[in-house]
Amino acid sequence: MAGFSGFEVVKAIDGVISVDSTLLALLGAGTSAGIVSNPQESEPAFPYIMIGDYAASAWDTKDKHGSEVMATLHVWSQSGDPEECSNILSRLHILLHDVQLAVASNDCLLILWDGLTDIVRDTTDGLLTYHGIIRFRCVTREQ
Repeated sequence: MAGFSGFEVVKAIDGVISVDSTLLALLGAGTSAGIVSNPQESEPAFPYIMIGDYAASAWDTKDKHGSEVMATLHVWSQSGDPEECSNILSRLHILLHDVQLAVASNDCLLILWDGLTDIVRDTTDGLLTYHGIIRFRCVTREQ
C-alpha cells in the first residue's frame, strides 16, 4: 500500500540526520555511530540519538492514499550539562522542520516539528543522564 509510509518516513529521517556533519560533530562521531536503532543491542557511547517509535494514520484524499506520520527521536547525553542535549535537539529541528524530505514511493507534502518534551534529568545507576524527546509530523501521499 503506497499510501502507508510510516517506515519510509523513518528511513528518510535517518537518511537526513546520519549524513549531517554538524550533527555528527555534536555526537562526537565521524560516522553515524551516534544514531542507533536499539541501544540495548549496540551499547552506544553518549551522546546518541535513537529514532523511536512512529505512529501513522490515514490522510487520504478523494483520489489519493496518504498518511500522517508522527516520528519521535530521543536524545541521550551524559555530559553533566543539559546544553549538550539541547544543542543536539536544536540541530534536529534545523535538519527536519519544514524541509523537503525524500520518502520512497510517496510525496512528502510537509514535515513539521510537532513538539519537544522537556529535557529530563535521570540518575539511574548513579550516572547523570539527560533525555530529550522531539517529535515531527510528516504528511505524505502516494505518487
